[in-house]
Amino acid sequence: MSTDRPAGPPASSSKAPPRPIFRGPMGAGFGPPQKAKSFGASARRLLGRLAPQRALIVAVLIFAVFAVSLTVSGPKVLGHATDLIFGPLMAHRAIDFAALARVLEIVLAIYAGSSLFA
Repeated sequence: MSTDRPAGPPASSSKAPPRPIFRGPMGAGFGPPQKAKSFGASARRLLGRLAPQRALIVAVLIFAVFAVSLTVSGPKVLGHATDLIFGPLMAHRAIDFAALARVLEIVLAIYAGSSLFA
């Protein structure tokens, strides 16, 4: 070790600016995101900019609600198809394949509509 260095912190002990935090695969992030100073004003400005597309936004929301309702109703109808299979099996009767085909066609239409509107 060298003895010609002075002990303690360097003479210029002014606080250095914080170094950026590198995140991600390439390390390009520069620290955590900052909180908006006035969220209300920013939200009003965003809604003002989106005003010309208001009809399209409403249409997208309606389609999304419709697609979700179809997706949620699909398993209920599939449960009915399951009942058509296992009900007769438990009672030692024949399965009504025509009714089962109708229910499965409805399920197919429900899931096709859901994917169409999603």
